[in-house]
Amino acid sequence: MTAIPAMQITPDDILRGKPQKIVEEEEAGWTKIKVEDGTVIWIKLIVTAIVKLEKYNPDGTPIYSIQSQNLTRNFVPDNLRRKPPDITPAANKLTT
Repeated sequence: MTAIPAMQITPDDILRGKPQKIVEEEEAGWTKIKVEDGTVIWIKLIVTAIVKLEKYNPDGTPIYSIQSQNLTRNFVPDNLRRKPPDITPAANKLTT
């Protein structure tokens, strides 16, 4: 089997692309990930823009550029937490 060379996508490709309106969105929910220290991280992808490029995959399907933001919520075990700094105004006064 012959390897397919990687396709290069440039910023100009994205600028020449056609922005796509999101006409339907299914609520996919959150992805839960637990890491070895016991922290649980919930991640949700929020799509902010989609651009259809003038380039195609080897199978003939169009290539899309997707802009997104990740929302995260971390649940950290108590033994990994540090005491937060004192941010009260009295603690931050400069002494003269």
